[in-house]
Amino acid sequence: MSVEQIRYSHYRQKLEPGHEDYWEVIDLLASNIGTRLESHGIRVSQTKEKYGRAVVYLQGGLRNADQRRAYHEVYAQVIEEHPQYRSAILSGADWPLLAQPTAEDLERCIKAVYGEATASPHIEKDIRQARAIHKKKRNVHGQARTDGEDPARGVRCGEEP
Repeated sequence: MSVEQIRYSHYRQKLEPGHEDYWEVIDLLASNIGTRLESHGIRVSQTKEKYGRAVVYLQGGLRNADQRRAYHEVYAQVIEEHPQYRSAILSGADWPLLAQPTAEDLERCIKAVYGEATASPHIEKDIRQARAIHKKKRNVHGQARTDGEDPARGVRCGEEP
């Protein structure tokens, strides 16, 4: 089941009825993401709405696997809570591969951005790290994921919620 996305990219765009607070909502989402990341020891230098995206600037990057996993989980949680702003949230992520909420989304992102071939070793490393995060997810009970469960969505991978 697809959720219609609410996304604007310029202040001069005419907002649909009910979207009058769009810019403030996106700014609050960015702030919320930043606060959650900081609670996991990830240093955030700034959060803001920029061109309709929820932008979170990290200071010092993601230093280890735990921070990469936390980064992924924070984005997955916020997208689950606000699915109508998924596009605005993901488009502002510093690490878009890690921010993808499901393994299927990750693979679609890799194909869309990099195509079939990824020449750069740095890109290959980023892709490997992002895929590893999805393999190590835990289910809602803290147990290792089995049978394709996706705790970010609360359903099995590939099934509609």
